[in-house]
Amino acid sequence: MEWIAAGYSSPQLLINYVGFLMMPFIFIGLYAVQIPRVSIGVLVAAILYGSVFVYFGHTTLYALQENIADYEALWFRLGPVYTIHGILMVVSGLLFAILSFGRGVLNRTGLAIFILGITMNLVIAFLPVGDLVQIVGSSIRNLGLVIIGIGLILEKSPDV
Repeated sequence: MEWIAAGYSSPQLLINYVGFLMMPFIFIGLYAVQIPRVSIGVLVAAILYGSVFVYFGHTTLYALQENIADYEALWFRLGPVYTIHGILMVVSGLLFAILSFGRGVLNRTGLAIFILGITMNLVIAFLPVGDLVQIVGSSIRNLGLVIIGIGLILEKSPDV
C-alpha cells in the first residue's frame, strides 16, 4: 500500500497499528507454549520484543495524527528514540529466535526465516536503498511467524 500511495496512507497505517498491537501477545504466547523447555532469556526477549512493538504502535498513531508523509519524515521527527527501538527489535528478536531454536518446540524453519527477516532489516538499514525496501525484511520476518504458527496449529515436528 505504501508503494502504491508513494508514502503513508491512513488505511495502511491502521493495518500496521493492528499488526503492531498483536505482537506483544504473540511473543508472550510463543514463550508460553515452550514452557517448561525454555529459559528465562526467552521470556526476557519476548517481553522486550513485544515492548518495542508497543512503541512502534505509538509511532503509527503519531504518524496518523500528525499527517506524516512517509517513513523518512517519521524517522526525522523521532530520530534516535526510533533508532534505539529498532536496535532493540533486532537484538530481542534474534535473542528470542536463537534461544528458542534449540528447544525443539517451535518450527525451526519458521525460526530460521524469522531470523533471516530480522537480519535483512538490520542489513538494509545500513544500505543506501529506499525505505520501502525495508518491507522485504519485515515480510520475510512475518512469513517466519506464520510458519511457526502453522506448525503449532498442526502440531508438526519442529524439524519440518
